[in-house]
Amino acid sequence: MQVITVELKNEVNYLAFLLSWSQSVNVIDIFFKPTANYDSNHIMLAVSGKDCSLREHLKKVAINGYGPILSLVDTKTFDFPERNPKLDGLSSLTLTAPKISLEFISEVLMLLAEAKLTLAEYNYLSKGENSQRCLVIRILMSGELGDSSYFKGQLSKLSEKFSVDVFYQKEINDLKDFSLLVMDMDSTLINFEVIDELAREANVLGEVSAITESAMRGEIDFKQSLRERLHLLANTDIKILDRVFDRIQLNPGAERLISVLKNSHYKIAIISGGFSFFAERIKENLGIDYAFANVLESRDGLLTGNLTGKLIDGDAKADIVKKLSNRYDRKEERVISIGDGANDIPMLTLSGLGFAYRAKLLVRKNADCVIKQGGLDSVLYFLGWRDI
Repeated sequence: MQVITVELKNEVNYLAFLLSWSQSVNVIDIFFKPTANYDSNHIMLAVSGKDCSLREHLKKVAINGYGPILSLVDTKTFDFPERNPKLDGLSSLTLTAPKISLEFISEVLMLLAEAKLTLAEYNYLSKGENSQRCLVIRILMSGELGDSSYFKGQLSKLSEKFSVDVFYQKEINDLKDFSLLVMDMDSTLINFEVIDELAREANVLGEVSAITESAMRGEIDFKQSLRERLHLLANTDIKILDRVFDRIQLNPGAERLISVLKNSHYKIAIISGGFSFFAERIKENLGIDYAFANVLESRDGLLTGNLTGKLIDGDAKADIVKKLSNRYDRKEERVISIGDGANDIPMLTLSGLGFAYRAKLLVRKNADCVIKQGGLDSVLYFLGWRDI
């Protein structure tokens, strides 16, 4: 392993080009070298990698006309600028997508410059070793952000324009900062809305799906929508429950996320407005600690179209998060929540970190982070997990 410094002119395009090629090496430090003329400050990068990787990487940079000045570093004596090991005082951007382009990196760097944020570090957390084979880059920054709403709005626009998940953290969190994960089930942990699949079996899919979509968008009250959909399933044979369960698939990254967090001593709960028949089975299969869901009523082998017990809606989900937090003497700030529908908003906003997974617009607006490109295991990278 070698470490070199790369000296570039203080221009965004120079830096963006080198970073866009850095998948084959690790950028371990970024700092600025003052010159006699303040306007011509140079950007210094400490880059590590196998000798052959470094040569090939920097040859590409030179061929494209960026002419960096290179210096081999004695790692025993080289004095890097000090970094706080706890990352205090730094903010971060985590970028996740199957492809991250030079143009996107350039626009991010220009936005950071406009916000007067200074790059401290640029590293790959993953080079595709995840459920969706995404690249994951974390940029650490120093400096005080002024207009945070404008900055986040511009990041959101870049995310949509380039199809890259972008997560900004003013204060950097890691896995140790949280201890409880709560998840919705339908279309979050698993790949479909169970009630729609039950409706498919009962030949009322069209009517039920229309109500489901309206409820997910927050256009009609969850209680009302569930009551109407269940009524359409009345007098259906309960054997359809088994048939639907057999079709369930977990969403990408679910098993990995749960496995890593269990090994990190997290408590994990499913909190669903769906049905306990499915939630309990998934809980047992994955070794999840808790499952909270609605209980379907049946009589003489047929669904009645009603529920038994307390309804699990958005408010109930938030109440369950509070009760679990109290049970383990933990604050809601130490809870991570993941959901996709309007009835998940109360628990997303209550939790310390709320993720909208492939969610409707209303839900995305109420979440700390939006996952559209990565799988559920993207959550790990947003907490500093590294494959590299």
